[in-house]
Amino acid sequence: MNMRRTALAVATAATAVTVAGGAAGASAEPSLCPAAYERLTVASLEAAGPYVVPRLVDESGNNNGYVCALPLPDAARDAHCLAFPGSPACELAELGLPIYQFKDDR
Repeated sequence: MNMRRTALAVATAATAVTVAGGAAGASAEPSLCPAAYERLTVASLEAAGPYVVPRLVDESGNNNGYVCALPLPDAARDAHCLAFPGSPACELAELGLPIYQFKDDR
């Protein structure tokens, strides 16, 4: 089940962060992220909740401790939870956290 959750999380490349956590984890360096993405630290995302995707994305990229995060609508999180009960999306919904799509910041 853990492998399925990880594969599902990587396949959707989505997770969440609180607005406050996102602001606290934002980089002071110029952003290397596409438009609409915010550059956040992996550590701030992990501190905000049960998020594993940012570290996986960063480690498979340039491994510098930053990722680019694109906020997705709550409807995307909720639909994912309905399709995959018990998935990380359900945990995010229970916590009232949004879901994000991640890219490496290279």
